[in-house]
Amino acid sequence: MNGLQQAIELAGGQTALATLLGLKQGHVWNWLKSGRVPAEQCIRIEAALNGEVRCEDLHDDIAWSVLRNGSPDPADRPAQEQEAA
Repeated sequence: MNGLQQAIELAGGQTALATLLGLKQGHVWNWLKSGRVPAEQCIRIEAALNGEVRCEDLHDDIAWSVLRNGSPDPADRPAQEQEAA
């Protein structure tokens, strides 16, 4: 199960998740259809579900570790930077 599906299940359905976020159900349906949750909504979903679904589960191509603690995880840095370190 992907992160969005897990969030929907934990919230109690698409409409319930949308309501938690102050959105309409159609937003959640569009995310399912496109396979992409907007980054700003990932943060809101994680908070609304008390961390049971993390941003990393919803949108895996963002270096969330940098945003969380300000110090990048070496795995998130480009290879050139890793070689220089």
